[in-house]
Amino acid sequence: MNRRCMTVGLGVAALLLAFACYADECKAPQGLSVSDKKAIQSLARNLGLGKPARICQTVVGLPTGCPAFRVDAAPLIEGRWRTWQSLWIADSRDASSGECPFLRQESVPLRKGRWSAQRENVHSVRTWRIVDSDGFVDVSLGDGVTTAIAEQLIRAVRLGALVDKRTSPMALEMGEGWLRELRRRFADGRASVVKSYLDPDAYEVQAVSGGSWPIMVLRIAGNKVQWLDAMFAIS
Repeated sequence: MNRRCMTVGLGVAALLLAFACYADECKAPQGLSVSDKKAIQSLARNLGLGKPARICQTVVGLPTGCPAFRVDAAPLIEGRWRTWQSLWIADSRDASSGECPFLRQESVPLRKGRWSAQRENVHSVRTWRIVDSDGFVDVSLGDGVTTAIAEQLIRAVRLGALVDKRTSPMALEMGEGWLRELRRRFADGRASVVKSYLDPDAYEVQAVSGGSWPIMVLRIAGNKVQWLDAMFAIS
């Protein structure tokens, strides 16, 4: 992941990157027949996912009207690291406008029945699992973010042990209720930590399951974690 994952107002060409960064919740697909599921899993295997572990219903708010399903491979577990591949698969009938970001015009899609996907839509996900007495968080680490940094930031958020240094109007509007809800979403879920492009000494932390939630901009000061700012991004 990199800071492009944290940009508001992404163009259509960059939406796939944002979805790869944030999509995590796996809702059971609705309206898929047995033959549809078999076709989607076969297509995923043909694109190198091995045995897909799950098909996820994903509703993407695009003006082009191009819904898609996400297919996740079974994760490879190495200690506290988890690595897997995901693939976006679109219904060819919904991509007839030629503007579907999941089916790029410059690349020939692979088809199975009415389902289409491209090799460019396969992306790898790697997370570090942080475990404490209340559960766990699987964290995607951006460039230059160590596991020790991620642990300190995530544990501070989960415990609510933040030194309040907020100055922006948006961040100041976020009360304790919002912080409690954010902490709840860090329980047994996913998060991302990347270096902030707003402050070279700060980090952007976001829970990446359960809808669109603000990014917290945090800074480590010795054994303390300071809460500097907040902003919204696509999820």
